[in-house]
Amino acid sequence: MAVARFARFHVEPTKRAALVAAIRQRFPGLIEARLGRLDERTWIDVWHWESLAHLQRALEGGPTIAEAPGVFALTQELSTEDAEIVDER
Repeated sequence: MAVARFARFHVEPTKRAALVAAIRQRFPGLIEARLGRLDERTWIDVWHWESLAHLQRALEGGPTIAEAPGVFALTQELSTEDAEIVDER
């Protein structure tokens, strides 16, 4: 079953595109990654995965990606939630 990870954080995500590309290259199962701005400092990132297993593999291996430290060094007040996708239209 598909899952989505919602990440809320502060500061501009200047290196996000490189991280998304690296994750796609190393870990299968990422359907889409969407970024939204809630206000001038707050962003929400929604990553839609084919399954929880795909998400877990990316979470386990993500810190080994060269782009990861640069992205997370710019991220403040990160919070995440995962949700099972029950309806898509």
